Amino acid sequence: AARDRPGELWASTCGWVYRTRDGGDHWKRFKSGFTNRRSHNVRRDPARPGLVYAGTVGGLHRSLDDGESWSRVSRETLVVTALELDRRTGRLYVGTEGEGAFYSDDGGATLVRGSVGLAEGRVSDLVADPNDLSRVLFFRAYGGDESGVWEAYGTKVRRVSRDPLPPSASLAAFRDRGGRTVLLLASSTGVRVSRDGGERWSAPESPPPGAPLALFGPPLPSPVLVTTAGVFG
Repeated sequence: AARDRPGELWASTCGWVYRTRDGGDHWKRFKSGFTNRRSHNVRRDPARPGLVYAGTVGGLHRSLDDGESWSRVSRETLVVTALELDRRTGRLYVGTEGEGAFYSDDGGATLVRGSVGLAEGRVSDLVADPNDLSRVLFFRAYGGDESGVWEAYGTKVRRVSRDPLPPSASLAAFRDRGGRTVLLLASSTGVRVSRDGGERWSAPESPPPGAPLALFGPPLPSPVLVTTAGVFG
């Protein structure tokens, strides 16, 4: 969803990407120019008209005309698992399968490795700290003892989570009523919350019923969790 286009939603699927402009009543599929149909995520750049990114198992794809046509802008062997945009600078962050994180300052045309020292890193999700957009948090999945929540400032990365966490999870960041950063983690084992920047994690007092299936954060004003029992905000 986008604040400037309230009825618009994008969806990534195993069969290219889709867009609705009426809140989900009608959808349009886009596939022209894709070199791989299996997309993990899709993001529209709110500051650059017409620019949309899609992360696929066959590289990063980009559209300059609101999805009508696409081209692959990375090598085909790059498996993209997560995307995030810095709304101040337009910087694109790219999480990958087995190669850590990258960033781009030129609309995806050039990808720079942004996780020096993080070898063989699978990034399942990444988000910006709403109170410090230069701080990017990401979940390193299936890394054994190195699994968990990490932070990146530029090319410097470090693990911040100190509690045991599941091997893979979705991550969201938002502000609470007092303006403080709260991190939310969702996996097949349940939901966990951190209020200290990502170091300590605990279950919420009243967790939603069902097993988590998907977690959505910004640009939504507050996180939305989809479980086997329904949708919760």
